[in-house]
Amino acid sequence: MKSVGIDTSDINQLISLKIQGVTPEYVREIRAAGFNPNVEELIGMRIQDVTPEYIRTIRDAGYTPNAQEIIGMKIQDVSPGVHQADARSWLQSEPSPNHRHEDPGRHA
Repeated sequence: MKSVGIDTSDINQLISLKIQGVTPEYVREIRAAGFNPNVEELIGMRIQDVTPEYIRTIRDAGYTPNAQEIIGMKIQDVSPGVHQADARSWLQSEPSPNHRHEDPGRHA
């Protein structure tokens, strides 16, 4: 990981990078797609299967998310068909503590 400028002095981070499959090639590809994520963000991106292709698709559609937002967008399965303002609003909103998920197939 030193070859791509990732500090490998923290053994726990190094183990996490290895376990999640973050390779120097993945880091280079993510950077080439316009991101310079830290170790935690790289791990999150890899866990959520954020690919350079996904990033390019999102950016080509006019989205300008940061690393945390792109991870959130991937988790929520946001695609370029979702209006940017709606996507940002949706990702930043938190459900009400009184909100209950109702099963649409369940009848009272």
